Parts: sequence; C-alpha cells; structure tokens
Amino acid sequence: MNDYGKSVLEQYDLEFENVRRGRGCLLAEAGDGKTYRLMEYSGSKVHLELEQEILQYLEQDGTLLVESCIPNKNGCLYSINRDQDGYVLRSFIDASECSTASQGELFAAMKALAQFHRLMRQFFMSQTAETIIM
Repeated sequence: MNDYGKSVLEQYDLEFENVRRGRGCLLAEAGDGKTYRLMEYSGSKVHLELEQEILQYLEQDGTLLVESCIPNKNGCLYSINRDQDGYVLRSFIDASECSTASQGELFAAMKALAQFHRLMRQFFMSQTAETIIM
C-alpha cells in the first residue's frame, strides 16, 4: 500500500482490511463490509461542506445512490498527509457504467438525471427560503 494512503487512512475511525489501487484513487475495504474511496482533494473547505450537505440531502430522499464524504476522527471532511496534501474519503458504490448500446440503461440514466435535477431544484429552493427567512 502507498505510504500516503496508509498515513491518511489511519486518521479515520475504520479498520481497513484491504487496500488496492483504483482509477486515480485508493479503494479501501473496511471491516464493516463497505468499500471506501480515498482521493486527493485540492478544493476549498466551503465547497466540500456544501457538497456534503447536497449529498446528504440526496441520500435522505432515497431515490438515488450517492457517495458521501466520511469525516475523520476529528470530524473534518478532509485529511492531510505528511506532505500537507489534502485527501477525502468517500463511500464507494461499485457499479458499472451506463452502456450506450442498451436502451433500457439509457432510459434508466435519463430517469436518474431527471430525478437529480428535480432534487437539486428543491434543495436550492429550500436554501433560498432559509436565507430569506433569516
């Protein structure tokens, strides 16, 4: 396992049994039976917090599968390695990509995208309403 991955994964309250390379990330299998994805993160803290808020909103609706950020032992959504590089640990959904040759998969993807847009509109409308009330 890469040293950077080990030093970062130690910052989480999970026991990782197996770690392997993925596309631009490390995939870490934990003792809870779930797989997590560790990726480098160079964005802002504010952006990550908003992203997490949106992902939790989508997850609560229950109609879409979403990967959410996992907070570290300190409750922070990102972790820093020894070289001061930022990393984010996310839940991982092992799924195949949509096949453009399958009409059924294309319709399912369009339905999911439409649902995503509907939920995002609801999320931002509720945020606007909360801002106006305050």
